[in-house]
Amino acid sequence: MNRLLNLLIFLLMISSSIYSQNIILKKSFFSGYKYSTDSVNYVDLDVDNLEEIMSDNEESLDLLNSYTTNSTVSKIFGYLGGFLIGWPLGGYLGSGGEWKDGYTTMLIVGGGLTLASIIFESIADNKLEESVSKYNSTNSVISKVQFGLGYCKESKSINFAFQIKL
Repeated sequence: MNRLLNLLIFLLMISSSIYSQNIILKKSFFSGYKYSTDSVNYVDLDVDNLEEIMSDNEESLDLLNSYTTNSTVSKIFGYLGGFLIGWPLGGYLGSGGEWKDGYTTMLIVGGGLTLASIIFESIADNKLEESVSKYNSTNSVISKVQFGLGYCKESKSINFAFQIKL
């Protein structure tokens, strides 16, 4: 009985450490990405914390850095595009409906920058998801461990199999 209890405790410790190594992403339309390492407590995306978690995996870290770069470029283009769209619209509404010559050019450039911002943000999102997927696939022990439980009629015992693929 004591061996069975020790084995059960050992298996519970292994399973808790196996599941704690995965990163789970959840995307919300309004609040952006949230992540969790225990699938219970989700926190807002913090790249510094993810870099610390992924520090032992170079490929995932490179993809995460690419996410940061693309996200920064997207924000810069988005702010500029929003300004170039908002300035002529504000000027038009503030002047009582008088459309000036430079407004059309500003709207076109602002629209182009906003479109570029959306494209860069889409690329950044793909890089983040790829980074987490790469990290989970290379560092997760759960994909390499197989458990088996069975009952043997001849010996009237429960058999347990544990196999690790390397």
